[in-house]
Amino acid sequence: MAWPTITVNQAYLDRSSENTSVEYHLTDTLSGLAEWLSLFTGTGPYDTVKDAIAGVTDAGHQKTTASFIIETPTAAAPASIDSAQREQVLRIKYKDSVTGKFYRMSIPAYKPSLMTDGSDIADFSAGALLALKTALEAEVVSEMDNPIVVISGEFTGRLG
Repeated sequence: MAWPTITVNQAYLDRSSENTSVEYHLTDTLSGLAEWLSLFTGTGPYDTVKDAIAGVTDAGHQKTTASFIIETPTAAAPASIDSAQREQVLRIKYKDSVTGKFYRMSIPAYKPSLMTDGSDIADFSAGALLALKTALEAEVVSEMDNPIVVISGEFTGRLG
């Protein structure tokens, strides 16, 4: 049985060992458990989005769930990285390209080097932020299984 979408939740651990997470949806067009699990191994949609998120966060990836735990990398709190704080968030606003419904995604412990000219606005035109935008728009769907469009991003929270 195929569900309309798969909800993926990636849990992270920040420098002070506090938990935070990122949640998004992937299309589920598969019928069997082995096919369903193939979404999360190798070069599937999950890996594309996970790798793009890793490019913009300093938090430690703790586990990924989608009805059950998919990945549990060893997560030690990144003690030597001052910016790895869950309160330091890259907030992404995106919308369902069919219904126009808006959504928000928060990625914890963004890398301060992503900020340009001291601006709080994320510039998705190059580098890790472009890779994240590209991955999100290519692989993430709304809860209605429609394509999404990234609208904007903002760096919020405390630094240091």
